[in-house]
Amino acid sequence: MKLRPLRLLLLGAALALLLAVAMAVGLTPMFQTWAARRFIAAQPNLKAQVGEVSATWSRVDLKNLRYEQNGAVLIVPAVEIDVPVVVAGLDRRITVSRFVARGWTIDLGKTDNAAAVVPGGGREVRVRPIANVVQLFSGIFAQLAPPCDLSVDGLELEGEVILPESRGRAKVTIRGGGLGVGREGKFDLTASVALRGTEVDVVEVRSRLVAAMDTPRTFSRFTVGLDAVARGPALTGEVKLHADATASRDGAGEKYAAGVVSGGREIFGLAAEFPRGAGKLSGSWRVDVRDGDVAPFALGKPLPAFAASGMGVVEVDAGFSGFGIGGKLGVTANRLHVWRAELAPLGELKMSANFNVAGREGLWVVKSIDAAVAGDRPVASLRALQPFEFRPATFELTAAELARDVFGIELQGVPIAWLRPFVQAMELQGGRLRGALVASPRNGGLTLRSVSPLNLDELTLGRGGQPWIERTDLTLTAALDFTPQGWQVEIANGRLQQAGATLLTVEGRAGQLAGKNQPIKTTGQILAHIPAWISQPLVAGRHALTNGEAAIRFTASMDATAEVQATIGMKNLTAQGESGAVNLPALTLNVRADVASDGRVVFNVPIEIEREGRKTDLLAAGTIEPEKEKSRGLDTQLTGTSVVVEDALIFGAVFPEKKEERKTPVTTAALPPWAGLHGSVSLRLDSVVCGEYFRATQVRGKFRIEGSMVKLEALQAGLGAGGRASLKGVLMFDRAVPQPFSVQLDVAVREFDPSPLLRGLNTRQTGMVEGKLDAKGRLSATGSRLATLAEATAGEFQISSRGGVFHGFPVSVTTATESPGRIATIIASAGSVFGGRSAKKDGAEITSRAEAVAELVRGWNPLPFDQLSVVVAFDATRMIALKNFTLISPELRLTGAGSAVHWPGKRLIDDTLTMDFKLRGRGRQAELLKYLGVLETQADDLGYAGCSVPLRVTGTFGQSDPAELNTKLAALALEKGGLVDRAAELFNKLRGAGK
Repeated sequence: MKLRPLRLLLLGAALALLLAVAMAVGLTPMFQTWAARRFIAAQPNLKAQVGEVSATWSRVDLKNLRYEQNGAVLIVPAVEIDVPVVVAGLDRRITVSRFVARGWTIDLGKTDNAAAVVPGGGREVRVRPIANVVQLFSGIFAQLAPPCDLSVDGLELEGEVILPESRGRAKVTIRGGGLGVGREGKFDLTASVALRGTEVDVVEVRSRLVAAMDTPRTFSRFTVGLDAVARGPALTGEVKLHADATASRDGAGEKYAAGVVSGGREIFGLAAEFPRGAGKLSGSWRVDVRDGDVAPFALGKPLPAFAASGMGVVEVDAGFSGFGIGGKLGVTANRLHVWRAELAPLGELKMSANFNVAGREGLWVVKSIDAAVAGDRPVASLRALQPFEFRPATFELTAAELARDVFGIELQGVPIAWLRPFVQAMELQGGRLRGALVASPRNGGLTLRSVSPLNLDELTLGRGGQPWIERTDLTLTAALDFTPQGWQVEIANGRLQQAGATLLTVEGRAGQLAGKNQPIKTTGQILAHIPAWISQPLVAGRHALTNGEAAIRFTASMDATAEVQATIGMKNLTAQGESGAVNLPALTLNVRADVASDGRVVFNVPIEIEREGRKTDLLAAGTIEPEKEKSRGLDTQLTGTSVVVEDALIFGAVFPEKKEERKTPVTTAALPPWAGLHGSVSLRLDSVVCGEYFRATQVRGKFRIEGSMVKLEALQAGLGAGGRASLKGVLMFDRAVPQPFSVQLDVAVREFDPSPLLRGLNTRQTGMVEGKLDAKGRLSATGSRLATLAEATAGEFQISSRGGVFHGFPVSVTTATESPGRIATIIASAGSVFGGRSAKKDGAEITSRAEAVAELVRGWNPLPFDQLSVVVAFDATRMIALKNFTLISPELRLTGAGSAVHWPGKRLIDDTLTMDFKLRGRGRQAELLKYLGVLETQADDLGYAGCSVPLRVTGTFGQSDPAELNTKLAALALEKGGLVDRAAELFNKLRGAGK
C-alpha cells in the first residue's frame, strides 16, 4: 500500500516519456513526409506528390511539390511558410508572416483547349454554367470569408507559366502583404509574356489587388486595377488595355462595379448592387467590343473577327438559385474557323437579339425573345409566341395558353455548307434549307413540328471526292417529340427530285425511351424510282437498267447490339441488252443482321427470284467475326431448295460488258476482293435448274478463304439421272507478279447424259453424242483482274463413254442415193455396166452401188457404239482441239481429230467445228465398203479394215453439216471412170439447183 504513490509516479513518468518520444518522432521530416504521402494516397481524385515535408512549431517547409489537374501541371521546388503551427491548429488563427515560393512552373502545354468529342461524331462546347459566373459578382464577400482568423504580412511568389500549344512563356511575380484586421493588404502582380509565332511579341501586365478586412474573418472591400501593354510587328504601336473592378460591403449591402477600357473606349461595363435583405443582386451591363480590342492580349490564341454591342439588365438571387438577364445584343462575326475548323463554312454572321430570360433551379423562364441570324441574306429567326418555361433536363415545356404554339423557328435560307459539321462523313454542296417549325407542349415535354415543308435545293451529296447525287431537291415534313418518356423524330412525305422526276420517297421515324441503356429504334420505308437514277453519278454508266422500282422497308434497334431487319424488293425491272430490252425477274431480299458492340455480325438473308411462275429461293446465313489483326472471320452457309440458273444469270444484263477501248492502261489490283476476310462459305443447294431439260441436284461444297487464296473443297452434285460431278480447286492472288490472279479447277464427271441439256439448247437435234459420258480434266487461268479470268481460261479434258449413239454423220439415205440411183437406172437401161459385181444383202445379193450406199448410211446414222473417247483441249486464244477421238461399235471403228473455235457471247453448241475421221469396218459394214471398192486389204488386230475414203464433218457441236459427206457418198453410189465423174458432176449440179 505504501508503494502506490511510487507506482503512480513511475507510470506518469513513463507516459510523459512516451509522449515526448511521440512528439519527437512527429516533428521529424521522415514521419511528416510519410504522413503527408499517406494523406495524398487516400484521396483518389488528388493528383499530387511531395518530396519532403518539414514542420516545426513556427515554420513549414515543402520540397519538390507536384500537383496536376486537367492537364495543367504545377511544379514547386520549395515552399517556405512562417506560421505558428500550434496556434493555427488550436486557436484557428493563421498568421502568415512569410510565404515564399520561387522557381515554380505552371505547365499548361498539355491542357485540353479543344472542345470535347461526344458520341455520334459531334463536338461538345464546354460552357461554364451561368450560375457559376454569376457567383463572381454576387455575394462575393460571403464566398471569400475564410474559415479562421487570417493575416498575411509577407507574400513572395516568383515563377514561370508555359502557355498551351507552345505559344510562349510568362514570367510572373506576386509580392505584397499587410492583410489583417483594420489594415489594407496590397498585392502587386507583374507578368512579362514572351510569345512565339504570333503577331504580338510581348505582353506586359501590371496589376494591384487591395483588400481590406473589418474582422479577422471578413473582408469589407476589394479593388483591382490592371494595365496591360502589347507590342509586336503587326501592331502600329503599343496597344493598351485597362481594367478595374471594385467590390465593397457596408451596412446597406454590397456594391460591385467593373469596367474595361481599350483605346480610350469602354468595351465592357458592369454595375450592380446587393442590398441587405433584398434577396437578389440587380444591375446593368453594357458591351461594345471588337476583336482588335482584345486580340493582342489573347496570349497568342487566335480569335475570330467580331464586333459586339449591346446593353441590358441582370438579376441574381441571393442563394444563386436563380438569375435573370435582359436587353439587346448585336454581334457580327467572321473567320470562325480559327476557333473551330468545322465552322469555316459559316463565313460572316450577323446576329441580333432582344431578350428577357431568367433561370432558377434548372428551369429557364423566357419572357420574350426575338433573335435572328443572317449572312449575306437572312438565314434563320427565333421568336417567342408567348411567355414560356423550359426545363432542359426533362424537355418540359409549359405556357399559360397550352393550346397556342410557344415559339417558332423560321429557316429563311440556311446555307447547306452550314450543315457539314453535322455530317462530317459525307460531302455536301448545294443551295439553302428553307421551312418553318413551331414548338408546343406535349405530354410533359415538347413537340417541334414543321408547319411548312422543309426544302433543301440543289443538293449534291458524295464521299471521298466522288459525287453520288447531283443537283437534286429534297422536300419533307418533320416532327420531333421530346418528353420525359423519351424522344422521337418522324419524317413524312420525304421526296428527292430532279427536274420534276422523283428519285426516291422516304417515310420513317426513330426514337428512344427514357432510362439507362435504352435502345434507339427506327423504322421506315424508301421507294426508289430507277428511271430517275439513270443520270445520277452513283449509278450512271454502271448498269443498263431502264425501268423498275426498288422498295426498302426496314426496322432497327441500336443498343449494345444493333438489330437490323430490312425487306428489299425490286420489280418491273427492264434492262437494255444488245438485242433490245430485257425484262428481268422480281428480286426480294429479307435481311436480318445483329451487329454486336465488338463488331461481330450475325446475318440471315433469304433471297427470292421470281419470273414467269418460276421461283429461285436462296438463304445466306452466317457470322462475321470482329476484326483481329486486320482480318475478319467469316462463316457463311448458302442454302436453297431450287435455283433457276437462267433467272439468276439474267441479272448479268444489268451490268453489260463495256465494248469501248481502254484509254488508260489496266492496273493490277493491290488487294484481292476477299482481302480482310478468312473463313468459309458452304453450299447446300437441293436443285439447280438449267433450262427445261437439265437439273443438278444435291449440290454440296465449301469455299475456304485462307490469306491470299480461296479453296474450293470437293464440290459434289448430281447430274440428271444418275450422273455425278465433283469439283475442287484454288483461286490465288500474288501481288508480286504482273498477273496476280490465278485459278486451277479440277473437274470430274461420271455417268452424265448431256442429251436433255443439248435438246434444251438445240431443239433441232440431240447433239453429236447421245449417251452417258465420263469426263475428267483441269481448268486454269491467270489475269491482272478477277473479271478477266474467264476470258483467259485454258484446260484439257478426257471424255469417254461406255455406250451410246453417235450423231456425227447426219447423212440421209434419200439424199445420198436418190439422184445417183436415178442416174444409174438410166445408164443401166442404156446397156451400161451397172451390177458387174454382186454381194449379199442380209443373205441376198446387192444389185447396185446405190443400194450398198443406202445400207451403209443406215448403219451410220444413228451410229450405236460400245466405246467412245476423245481429248478436248482449249486455250485463251478461243481455239478448241479435239484429239485422239476413238469410237468402237460392233462393225465400225472411228478414229480422228479436229478443231473448233469458240466465239465470246455464243453458246458452246454453236461453236464452229471441223473433224477428220478414219473409218474402219468389219462384218457387214466391211462387205459394203468392199463392194463399193473403198476397203483396204489389211485389217487391224480387232479385225477392222480401213476405208480408203477420208471422212470430214463440219458444222457445230449442236448440229453437223453433212454436205461434204453426202457428196462423197453420192459419188460412191456410181461406177468409176469418166461416166462416174460426169454423173457426180451432174449430181452436184442437181443438188445445187435444188437448194
